[in-house]
Amino acid sequence: MLTQENYNRYKKGNYSKDDFEALKKAMQDKKGRTQLDVFMREDWLELNNTDVKFEKDLQYILHKIHYIINDEKPEKYQLLRRLWYNYSRIAAVLLIAAIVTIIILYKNDKNSAILRNEIAYSEIHTPLGSRSKFHLPDGTTGWLNTGSVLKYQIPFKNNRHVLLNGEAFFDVVHDEKSPFTVEFSGMNVHVLGTSFNVMAFEDDAVSEVILVKGKVEITDKAGKFSTKLDFDQKFSLDKNQRSAQIENIDAQNYVAWKEGKLIFRNEPLPEVAKRLGRWYNVEFVIKDKELNDIRYRATFVDEQLSEILRLLSLSAPISYKIEDRIMNNDNEFLKKKVILTYNKNYKLLPMKKPET
Repeated sequence: MLTQENYNRYKKGNYSKDDFEALKKAMQDKKGRTQLDVFMREDWLELNNTDVKFEKDLQYILHKIHYIINDEKPEKYQLLRRLWYNYSRIAAVLLIAAIVTIIILYKNDKNSAILRNEIAYSEIHTPLGSRSKFHLPDGTTGWLNTGSVLKYQIPFKNNRHVLLNGEAFFDVVHDEKSPFTVEFSGMNVHVLGTSFNVMAFEDDAVSEVILVKGKVEITDKAGKFSTKLDFDQKFSLDKNQRSAQIENIDAQNYVAWKEGKLIFRNEPLPEVAKRLGRWYNVEFVIKDKELNDIRYRATFVDEQLSEILRLLSLSAPISYKIEDRIMNNDNEFLKKKVILTYNKNYKLLPMKKPET
């Protein structure tokens, strides 16, 4: 479905292949054209600087534009220049899909990537609270975690370079002639073909690379730093201190998220809360500093948030409160909040003796 974000990026010329595909699909069905009508009315009236006074049958033009877009050959867009010249004064609200391409291509960005025949970009977005599997044009597959974005150039096969904001697991197709590179936090991971995980959220102080199998090389963009990882090793980068360390780990614990599992191994509560917050699209607020030193060892498999909070409170001196979502001044609902406080009256439940 075409979203306002797809439309706005396309209109400004800063669009991806996914944005273009969403627009193309919207132009090919009734529901899509209705959505376009909503997005385009203000732009159309602003462009013409007048109210719509009449309508005209532009079915012939609509068929031509559909043919051009489906063909997807940049040189074909020369036809749009002639269409714009002949019909720029026609206000066809009922056939807004025929006009949307002309407005988008000529209103603000006559030097769009398609008209200049430049390389386009494709982006893969995963909404908060979900995860998704992806397939890249070279055959590489992987998983994108909640709230993550993966961006790459088209064509891709001979330029296997992706940019990541978030967390992703990659299973890279081997190609000696074309190394695969993941760019994150001012660093690059170079591989020929292997499986690894990268966690690099913009708002996190630490980025990580976990190698599941094979070998990878990690360098900085300035060319002043280089290191290699073996399987079952984790590379951690402190972005504030610009310091790095490598440690031996069980890689499967760090990539289990793609199977719906959350695994914590002696991790402090703030880290647990951060990962849970992303996973369930909620905001955790730790009120008391006494909670920062609590560490957890646990495995959760597709559990409800309420059940996880109950288990956390049973195993440590934690009280929690789930606040209702509130609406801000822009009529948008904010994230649900989970307030964690120190429970002074906590008593650890006695362990049951095993039955004999």
